[in-house]
Amino acid sequence: MRERAALAAAAIFAAHEIGLAELAPVDDLAARLGVGARRLRALVDVLRHEGWPRPRPPAPPPHGIGRLAAVLRADAPIDDPIDLARYHDHLYREAAESAPHVVAALGPAEALLDAGGGAGGYTDAFLRARPGARATLVDRPEVVALARAALAAHSGRVSFVAGDLADADLGAGHDVALLANVTHWHAPAACATLVRRAAATLAPGGRLAVKDLYVEPDRSGPIRSLLFALSLAVYSRDGDVHDAVATADWLRGAGLRDVTVMRLPRDEVIVMGIRP
Repeated sequence: MRERAALAAAAIFAAHEIGLAELAPVDDLAARLGVGARRLRALVDVLRHEGWPRPRPPAPPPHGIGRLAAVLRADAPIDDPIDLARYHDHLYREAAESAPHVVAALGPAEALLDAGGGAGGYTDAFLRARPGARATLVDRPEVVALARAALAAHSGRVSFVAGDLADADLGAGHDVALLANVTHWHAPAACATLVRRAAATLAPGGRLAVKDLYVEPDRSGPIRSLLFALSLAVYSRDGDVHDAVATADWLRGAGLRDVTVMRLPRDEVIVMGIRP
């Protein structure tokens, strides 16, 4: 709750900083204020949820989300270095809460593609739940190095592919392919491409699952997802929280059938489809 309050206060402060007096269509506001429309929309979504106008709060610390006004004016993310090991350790621990629900939703499977699998939190849960199964984890070389260490207990049951999801060899014949917390880093066209690439690796009857935060199609909430989208506006070039309707369209566009949407705890969602 404290983090949510801090993020919301930073959003309100940034709105005052850029001179946002009232809410209006985002494109009109962006042209009037001289800021990037896509990032402004993430701010406006939070303000609509929290209520606007609001009194100007104290200035947030001048780093991270506290630089939101500058990010909006430049229409570019901040370029602060991150501690990769610490960041992926956080993601691994976060995955521990979601992973049992995700693995259960995947259904019977003996061969998993964990595309953009990070340090391997979902691969770990999958292999623990299915002692005879195997997995392939794909991520950037520096992240794969972390995954090798984290998944050492599964040596012999997991293969690693170091490369970018846009052009890495994702293999073939997988029973299930998972894109967990991947699409929120990318613009819609890139998401559709990643979904097509992952779907192409499936055996007939195989399933592709896209897991991410849930956001209402009208972007009225949940606030956790809106605040995360605002953070993505600050830290990423193209990131956003995409709604399940758009995600389902990417799966259908990749030729998958029987596309379903399953809400998970903690305002998360899985969208899944089957390769004919």
